[in-house]
Amino acid sequence: MRASGSRILAVTFAMTALLTVATPSYAQATAATAATAPVATAAAASAPPDDVLAGVKVVATPTKSFLPKYEPEIFVGVGYSGTFSSDAHQWPTFVGSAEGLFARPGNFDIGAYSELRLGRPDEQFGRFEVGFGLEVMWRFYVTAVADVAAVLRNTYLIDTSDPNRALFRPGLGAQLSLVRSLAIQLTYDQLYSPSQDFSNGHGLLHGLSVTLKVGLCPMGEFCHQMPEHSVEKLDRSPVTCHAAALVCKTAKAAAVGTDAQLCAASARAMDTTHWPADWNDPVGAFLRALRSESAPIFSAVSAPFTQLELAHAASMKGLDDYAARQRTLGDSQMLSENYGYLVTPVMVRDWLGCDASGRAIACATDAICSTDTGVSP
Repeated sequence: MRASGSRILAVTFAMTALLTVATPSYAQATAATAATAPVATAAAASAPPDDVLAGVKVVATPTKSFLPKYEPEIFVGVGYSGTFSSDAHQWPTFVGSAEGLFARPGNFDIGAYSELRLGRPDEQFGRFEVGFGLEVMWRFYVTAVADVAAVLRNTYLIDTSDPNRALFRPGLGAQLSLVRSLAIQLTYDQLYSPSQDFSNGHGLLHGLSVTLKVGLCPMGEFCHQMPEHSVEKLDRSPVTCHAAALVCKTAKAAAVGTDAQLCAASARAMDTTHWPADWNDPVGAFLRALRSESAPIFSAVSAPFTQLELAHAASMKGLDDYAARQRTLGDSQMLSENYGYLVTPVMVRDWLGCDASGRAIACATDAICSTDTGVSP
C-alpha cells in the first residue's frame, strides 16, 4: 500500500458491522473507518447520502451439502432398461454408464454421458449398442444429506450389428442423490427408430430405465472442488479512492501551485494537536479539517471535494444500515451481499496525491485503487 504513515491497525467485520481499533494519532496506526454513527461533513449535510444497499436483499440461507460440490463431477453406473410393448420381443437390456456433470448454474446440472448396453429390446436389432447422451437435472429439493432432482435426458444409440442404424431414447424422470456420491435415477423413456420399425410394426416403443450411480470425485483428487455458496461482496472503498483521485486531478489542472497548497493543507489536517482525532469517523474528521485548511484554494476543487465527502458519508451510512439489517434477519435468512468499507485518512491523503511530508505526488490510478483496497475493477 502507498500509505506512508506508521502501522495501520484495523479490524473489519463485514457480515455484521465494521469495527475499528486505533491508536491516538492519525499519523500512527490510523484507524479504519468504522460502523458507528457517521459524522456528516458540511457538504454532505445538505444532501442525504445515497442508499448504497439498494441492491442488497434478504435471501434464504443456502443449505450446505454434507460433501463438497465438484465441477466437473464424474459418476459411473449400472442399470436396467426395458420396454412396455407386448407385441415386440422383449430382451433384457443391462446398462453400464459413465457420466460427467460439467456445468452447474444454480441448482441445475448439465452433463454428458456414454453407455454400453448389453441386450436390445427388439430381436431384429443387434444385442449390443453404444450410447452417447446429454442430461439436464434440476435439483428442486436439497438438504445437507440428500437431494431430489428432475431429469431430462436424450441418448443416441448405435447398433453394433449395423453402425449405420441409430436409435434415440429420450427420457424424463427423477433422481435421488445421497451425500452427492450415491444416486438412483428412474426415467420414463421413448425408444425411437427413425429408419426401421420394430417387430411390432411401429417405430416407437415406450420403456423404463433404472440406473444406480456412484460418484468418483470424493474418492480422488482429480476433480475441482467448488466453493460452498460463495457470497458476493459489496465494497465501497474504491469509490472513495476514485473520488479522491478526481480531487487530485482537478487540483493539478488548476492554477500552478494548487496541488502543492492542497498537499500542505493535508499535512496540517493530519496534525492531531490542531485537529483532534475522531475515532468514530477518522476519515470524516480528516475531510472536515482539510476543507478548513485548504480554504485559500478550496474553490478550485470544491465540486470534486464535495463529491468525495458525499461518497464517504454514503459509505459510512451503509455500514450502519447493513448492521441494522443483519440484526433483523430471521432464522435461515441472510443478506445477498457482504458489505465492507475500509478506508483510513492516510489512504485518502495518498489518493489525493500527497505524501506524509505534504509534498505533491502522482494521483491515484485505477491500478492503485485496486491494489490499496484489494478490490478488482
